[in-house]
This record gives sequence, C-alpha cells and structure tokens, in this order.
Amino acid sequence: MIVKLFPLIIRWDNNWILILICYNITSMEQVFIRSKDIMQPLINFKLLIFGLGSVGSAVVEMLVRNNIRNISLVDYDIVEDNNIGRTTYVLTDIGKYKVDALSEKLRNINRLINIKCYYDNICNNPRKFESIISENDLIVES
Repeated sequence: MIVKLFPLIIRWDNNWILILICYNITSMEQVFIRSKDIMQPLINFKLLIFGLGSVGSAVVEMLVRNNIRNISLVDYDIVEDNNIGRTTYVLTDIGKYKVDALSEKLRNINRLINIKCYYDNICNNPRKFESIISENDLIVES
C-alpha cells in the first residue's frame, strides 16, 4: 500500500490546526493525480516557511506549483556546494542567500506570487517572531 500525505499547519481564529491529508493509493496512476481540488481553497492563504534546506525548499516549491501565492521565506543560511545534491538549489545558486535563490526560482515558476524574505534568525527576536507568525495562515517549519 502506498500513502500520499499533504501535511498542513493552519492558523485559524487564533488556533493552530494540523491537517494531515492522507490518501490510500491503489494504483500508480493515483500517485500522479494533481491535487488542484485540494489546494484550491488555500490560494489566498499566506504561507510562512522556516528553513529552506532539503525539506523546506521542496515543500515551498510544490506549494507554489499548486498556486499558493503569498509566501514568507525565513532562512539566514547561504547555499553551499554540499546543498546541491539534497535540495532544489542548482550550481548557480552557490554563494547566494537561500531566500534569494529560492525566491528567484519561485518567481520563475509563478510570476504572480508575492514573496517576503527574512534573512535573519527571527526565533532570537520574540517580537519579530510573533509579528511575522501573526501575519500568516499556513506555517511550515522544516
């Protein structure tokens, strides 16, 4: 049995909700079924993603490919050559801040997206952290 998962954390009316959308896959055709109907209600939600490494860069790219259009990226790290094999970054990204490299890639996927970039470790600044979290609906920490 193959299971397809869509994990989402949503802030709704000042409550945090974990949604784990789970499908039993009974055939290989179902593995590649587009999730458009599932993701459609989330188009106008604001996504905040902490950490743009192997998981974070892949998750945000998939959400943009599913039409999420309001994104805040948080990472203070720079793309290094050892990131290339396990992330969505490419050789020309080496030396760039991860938020810059990823925002450039995401704009090439969907030019209608709005991206906010945070280059520092906002977890060390409680006021900034709370402010940024309160502006967003979906939060992914990776």
